[in-house]
Amino acid sequence: MFKHKRELNSNTLDVAQKSYLFDPRIVIPVLCCAVLLAFTWGWGNSFVYWDDPVYVTDNPFIQSPDFAGLLHLLKTECLANYHPLTMASLWLNAFVFGKGATSFIITNTVIHVLNTILIFFFARQLSAKNSRVPFFTALLWGLHPMHTESVIWVSERKDVLYVFFFLLSCIQYTFFLETEKRKHWIYAIVFFLLSCLAKGMAVVLPLILVLLDYWFGKKWYSSKCLVQKAPFFTIALIFGIIAIDVQAGGNLGGLLEKLSQNGDSAINTNLGIVQKICFGSYALWVYIFKLFFPVHQHNFYTYPAPGQYYDIQYIIAPIGVLALLVFVAVMYKRRKVFFFGTLFFLLTIVPVLQFVQLGSAIVSERYTYLSYFGLIFMLVYWADEYADRKLLMSALGLVAAAFIFLTYRQTQTYKDTITLFLNSYKYEPNAERVNEVLVANYCMNGDYASAMDYGQKAIEAGTASWKTLLFIGKASYYQKSYQRSSAIYKKAIAMAPANKISSVYFEEGITDRALGDYRQSEADFDNAINADSIRKPAITSSMFYERGLTKKLSGNYAMAASDFGLAIQYDSSSLGRIIKEKAFAELQAQDWQAAEKDYTSMLERGISPDLAYNNRGGAKFKTGDTAGAVMDFKAALKINPDFRDAKNNLLKAGVMPSPQRQ
Repeated sequence: MFKHKRELNSNTLDVAQKSYLFDPRIVIPVLCCAVLLAFTWGWGNSFVYWDDPVYVTDNPFIQSPDFAGLLHLLKTECLANYHPLTMASLWLNAFVFGKGATSFIITNTVIHVLNTILIFFFARQLSAKNSRVPFFTALLWGLHPMHTESVIWVSERKDVLYVFFFLLSCIQYTFFLETEKRKHWIYAIVFFLLSCLAKGMAVVLPLILVLLDYWFGKKWYSSKCLVQKAPFFTIALIFGIIAIDVQAGGNLGGLLEKLSQNGDSAINTNLGIVQKICFGSYALWVYIFKLFFPVHQHNFYTYPAPGQYYDIQYIIAPIGVLALLVFVAVMYKRRKVFFFGTLFFLLTIVPVLQFVQLGSAIVSERYTYLSYFGLIFMLVYWADEYADRKLLMSALGLVAAAFIFLTYRQTQTYKDTITLFLNSYKYEPNAERVNEVLVANYCMNGDYASAMDYGQKAIEAGTASWKTLLFIGKASYYQKSYQRSSAIYKKAIAMAPANKISSVYFEEGITDRALGDYRQSEADFDNAINADSIRKPAITSSMFYERGLTKKLSGNYAMAASDFGLAIQYDSSSLGRIIKEKAFAELQAQDWQAAEKDYTSMLERGISPDLAYNNRGGAKFKTGDTAGAVMDFKAALKINPDFRDAKNNLLKAGVMPSPQRQ
């Protein structure tokens, strides 16, 4: 048995242990049903245009899952994260259940249910086998509305997965403390390694193990305890180095491949140390507040504008954090549960408090997924000591019921991309990321009026987002407001970073061509091609293709044919679309031999055979091969007897077309 004794009076403990209501055989089904009741409403949701494309919907290794793709995923970083186990789980999801969003969301939910059960057993170990405390700890943790993001958002598979192995490691280490059997220590190391492979946030586990030593009355600072942690700290150091390198935009010296080839760093450096301390401290208090009052939830909490950096809530937040740290220190010897619960929360939340600024959100609800265990366990444990049992059970039951409703409601905000970001727009109308996604998705969905509406509001608010302007420009183009579109693109070009500006020039080139300004359109495509440092085949092919169309319209057929050739060279998969343009441009440029060759290529591939025969015949006729030309014209008419151009070409060659059969 554990040497640690729970801080409950013996009568309370006896009642809890004798109550059949808290028998694990009853508790576990109740926990499963409650969690499923709260989260199943989100199973019909779609993927969202917020990391899901990179992780799943546009990921070729997930969309066409084969074993070669799986091996590739294991050495690939994704959005400045290296989590091969998570990517492998997504691959397996697609391989077994298909590529629909529902199977991914259900899998996330099932893992969350398993995590809730693990929370129960972990809390049961911590509370000397008392069952009431772990039941309510697991119930409130499993149902908490702030965990919706981790469960219902497909891309957060990494959250539920790393916590699953994290908890298994903690449980095995606790068994090791109880029995001193080496196998449990080895299991704890293995599960920790798997947790790190699922998400880098797992690296805090060695500190949690030290905290467990404290909880169970071990001399955590003794050489024996510290030596036991050596493998854990070594693994944590290795994955910490990997995380720092990848977050900074690296690839471990070429050992890893990048799933998104933009070379971006996830680490922002636009804030000073004072602002980082203030904002990180403020975020900590937001997480604590939302533990008790999960209101105004949304998926994107933006940083304040520069003029708000010194608002009172940010200034006093560090003072509150210092007071909290003093409280923790005082509780070290006075009340173990307050020291343990608060420090568990702090250790698991500090790495994501934006003291190192990652991304553009000051608060992210998913970061509470593991960390809330410490506070919930602490509060339930403490309340169970002093509160009337029936009153406590009634109160916690009401809280659980409220959480079920709030979680259900929050799952509905993840229905689709528009719904998700409209929910954030209610609270963050000036957030650049929120406006970018709304304008982009309205535009991609063909709702150009809404794209223009939200885009105009963003412009009036002084948006500095080139992406928002890019999609406003696209929406204007599709509404045939070409002048406005071109003007918007020029503003976007002035804002876009060097590695993104190519896409804006590309869209401006299409717009200027629609305005009839072919010279400017060619210049736009030149700029797009010259700025395209990434050289993705499909994108570069499109640039040459569109520039070729512009040159064709301006009458520069020889150069148009050259561009179409380059387009094919970069992406031969689009041959059917491009080769017709290339061959026609060669005809217009009177490059008869090149045209004949390309039309022959079209015939070999079965691309528009009637057109190919007719135009190849025209090229042969110009080179003096009249017999060959006549044969091609007749072949075109055999495929399409009503082909007027082929009939006229036969007449020009001195051959009367055969009469059509009646």
